[in-house]
Amino acid sequence: MKIWNSHAGEHSTDMRLIGKFKSEEDARKSAELINKLIAVDDKSKKSAYSFSDELQAIFDEYQCYNIQEAELEELEYFLPVEVTGNEIIVDSDEVKVSALAKLIYRYGGKIEIFSRSQYE
Repeated sequence: MKIWNSHAGEHSTDMRLIGKFKSEEDARKSAELINKLIAVDDKSKKSAYSFSDELQAIFDEYQCYNIQEAELEELEYFLPVEVTGNEIIVDSDEVKVSALAKLIYRYGGKIEIFSRSQYE
């Protein structure tokens, strides 16, 4: 008889991220920026110094220049976010949230992250 030993990892995190803002307007602006960046199909750089024209136009419109290419790739795993009052709530299995954190922080948001399976 053979016994098979293996190790497996569970990668689904069932995470919830809540961005809380001082006003509904700030929450709406942050969600709008996040959703525009999520919707961009080509998030790669066109050269070492600039992003695609679509991305650059969004960065210019929102005066947002602190997002890195690797962080933009994180956004491929998120669905568009919705605003509830002065909050943005994001449910995801993705644990890389650097881009979301920067985009929420951009409008003065306070961020809470927790495991939905542990706290709901």
